Amino acid sequence: MIQLCWNCHGLGQSMTKQALKELIRKYRPSLIFLSETRMKDKDVKSLRKECKFPYGTTVKPIKTAGGLAMWWDNTVSVQILSKSKFLIDTVVKFKCDDSLVCFSWFYGPPDKKSRPGFWNSCANLAGSFDLPWLCAGDFNEFLWPHEKEGGNPWNPGRRRFLREFMEANDLIELQSKGQKLTWCNNWYDGGLIKIKLDRGVVNTRWLERWPDSYSDPTTVRGPKLFKFEPMWVDDLECRDVVEASWTDNSPTVGAAQWVTRSQRCSHDLSKWSKTKFANNRKAINSRTEELQVIQESTSAEARNRESFLIGEIHSLWKKEEKYWTQRSRVNWLKAGDSNTKFFHLTTIQRRQRNKVLKLKSASDVWLDREGTIRSEVENYFKDIFKSSGERDWDEALRAVAPVTSPEMNSALTKEFTAEEVKEAAFHMGADKAPGPDGFHGIFFQNFWNIINETMSATATEFHETAHILSDLNKTNIVLIPKIPCPEKVDQFHPISLCNYSYKILSKMLANRLKEFLPSIISPHQCAFVPGRQIQDNILVAHEAFHYLKLRKSGDIQELALKLDMSKAYDRVEWD
Repeated sequence: MIQLCWNCHGLGQSMTKQALKELIRKYRPSLIFLSETRMKDKDVKSLRKECKFPYGTTVKPIKTAGGLAMWWDNTVSVQILSKSKFLIDTVVKFKCDDSLVCFSWFYGPPDKKSRPGFWNSCANLAGSFDLPWLCAGDFNEFLWPHEKEGGNPWNPGRRRFLREFMEANDLIELQSKGQKLTWCNNWYDGGLIKIKLDRGVVNTRWLERWPDSYSDPTTVRGPKLFKFEPMWVDDLECRDVVEASWTDNSPTVGAAQWVTRSQRCSHDLSKWSKTKFANNRKAINSRTEELQVIQESTSAEARNRESFLIGEIHSLWKKEEKYWTQRSRVNWLKAGDSNTKFFHLTTIQRRQRNKVLKLKSASDVWLDREGTIRSEVENYFKDIFKSSGERDWDEALRAVAPVTSPEMNSALTKEFTAEEVKEAAFHMGADKAPGPDGFHGIFFQNFWNIINETMSATATEFHETAHILSDLNKTNIVLIPKIPCPEKVDQFHPISLCNYSYKILSKMLANRLKEFLPSIISPHQCAFVPGRQIQDNILVAHEAFHYLKLRKSGDIQELALKLDMSKAYDRVEWD
């Protein structure tokens, strides 16, 4: 669960808007609080819609000072308890599990006269709610001497409004990551002051549920996996890179040669794309991180570097905007509506839905740590898919009459031809999700004249040895929710994302077997056989139950048996 809270010091500047959009893209928060918007309500609403948040509330600024805004998406519902120029107090309901959480968003009074009255009114803000509670924002207060540098010295006799508020409501400060001092007056020529004014504080109910919470969240990502980008095929240089990667004097043949060449090709394409399609976002992130470090220093050299970095970030944002504008125009001409805002928003919403942030264990205990969730998933599917019965079926199979003739076996086991390999490669979806090697079908279909010999040799080796190299058989396992907002592991269905080269081999086998299926499969089996439909069984079942309902009592008893096919399918012994 990630919420974004930011004192933006005015939303009117283009660079501030770009920074906000980048924060949203990076952290995907479900709820955002902005203080010191200094913007009219209609302009805040327009920006909210631009940032794809359907709901929001605002507090008008006083002339050109202050102003609050709170936005949220479709994953939560919000009840506004109260709002003023210094506070928005809410109860938030998360739709996936119907859990309730209190959020109080602060912009503490910057002037001394308003502080006593405001903080006195917050003394019993917790009220009678017994819910997890987070208070966050710019409190315009600091707690300890080390949280301020420069300016007047620490006054131990000064009333500590924030400390009194925390003690009155039994609140604890969250661990903070990021910059230690969050506000600076930018008076580098003399009188520089830095203070920690932004923080998050929570009650014990919050910590019981989310013990590892912290403010100023950061993300940890593993190494980025290679994935062939369909837009690369529009660039003429891409074919040169693929051709160069696929040309070598390697003594390996068949599947080993395919793996070697595809790995070299993915490496060369990644290296080429970094220069051909420069990642402005990465440059923006690196300079933003450097800027945060520079702002900790007060030297003249650091101040000059800070000005330079701000200008460079602004320039990079302009380049990023031009890059995506140009790319959108090219894709519009090439692929119709495939790059519209609608599909972009749909992708973002799908990513939000696909996040597994917590699961219920078999004993109905909520798990919200990555390690415990992973163990729960692994143990569940290992238990389902492991063998638990007798493995020797020879005696039973002797009683089964063969249904394949020698002619069928001859047709099924004959050597693969180049035409069969190409047919399999071109008869599958070009833009389906790739496997671990990262190559879509669009790669095979656009560069077939370069890679066809290696792929054909791989198919020939597979036919001769009846063996698939382990690198070709690697698979990404993805969990697909069976229902909206799943809570337990058994409410997910696992699917395999195989390498396209592996799918070509399996497609060739399926193509050969397809013409014999009607004579092999029982006529009562309606699914996955050409000319038959699974809906036929629905009609048969409906007629059977209709007959049972209308049947009068008699000497002959009849019954209908409903089987849980999901569990039966999960436990099939495939050998």
